[in-house]
Amino acid sequence: MVITKGDAVAGAMILILCDRGVVGAVVERMWRDDGYGLEPVGPAEPNAPGAVSDYIARRRKSDPDLWVIELDHPQALALATDMIG
Repeated sequence: MVITKGDAVAGAMILILCDRGVVGAVVERMWRDDGYGLEPVGPAEPNAPGAVSDYIARRRKSDPDLWVIELDHPQALALATDMIG
């Protein structure tokens, strides 16, 4: 699910990876020497009340072009890695 839409060309991308509504990780698509990859970002305790939404709000203040996408699937990280790579 797209939580927030950013710039179609220049927007950074954060993925909230969940399994049945429980956040497993928050990752950002980042450029590496060998192409795009996923790096952990965000709160240390992503399931604490308001932790992820507060993090996203802070990031969007400095980057209004930020995309935020939630992927809720038992294999969310593997799917995200396949999509990015």
